[in-house]
Amino acid sequence: MDIATLSKIGARKQNQDSLGWKQANGIHLFVLADGLGGHAGGIFAAKMAVALLLDMMPATAEQLAEAFEKAHQTICAAQKNYPEQAQMASTLVALVIKENQAIWAHVGDARIYRIRNGIILHQSKDHSIPQLLVSDGEITAEQIRHHPDRNRLHRALGDTHTQINPRLSPGFQQIEPGDIFLLCSDGFWEWVTEEQMLADLANSSSSRQWLDNMEASLLAQAYGNIDNYSAIAIFC
Repeated sequence: MDIATLSKIGARKQNQDSLGWKQANGIHLFVLADGLGGHAGGIFAAKMAVALLLDMMPATAEQLAEAFEKAHQTICAAQKNYPEQAQMASTLVALVIKENQAIWAHVGDARIYRIRNGIILHQSKDHSIPQLLVSDGEITAEQIRHHPDRNRLHRALGDTHTQINPRLSPGFQQIEPGDIFLLCSDGFWEWVTEEQMLADLANSSSSRQWLDNMEASLLAQAYGNIDNYSAIAIFC
């Protein structure tokens, strides 16, 4: 397995993204979070979510859902203990690879992509207002990227007004040699389209080169107050 990671501050004062991966007992776990709700609180929430999942090392769909719920409850408890960070929250996406199978889950607008033979087999759907507009046929999926409500989420860890209900893959999915996964924050996919991901992949021979190529594409396209951007690339 060929793995590379990327996490940059962009044009912001702090990097509220957090990511990590761990291998134990034949299981690979990859986790990425994007903190919300103020600089210090967002950083705190994202780091808590990633650390908790890496500590729990879920190996089944049930365990993955339980880990997301525990991360949510941990952030909610921290809100009460630190009133000045009562708005802290985080998106979260996680991938579990066990032998030649994979499961994944997400909450918020951190995304996971699965690619095979240059084709995107799976692209997660954001828990955001623009994604709901796509579902209603009011805008296209591409219009999510720069929609005025793009940052409005209807589901996030730490949101006490709703059940988080992480969206899970339909059970374990079979992995074939050459399958590729990409986990990324919204600051990354905002500027790197799916077409660009595939074009940069065609010119890459490793996960590191792919991330470097996509970062170059991002920086060539981005303007204004660029958000933090983070990604994990996995070549199976």
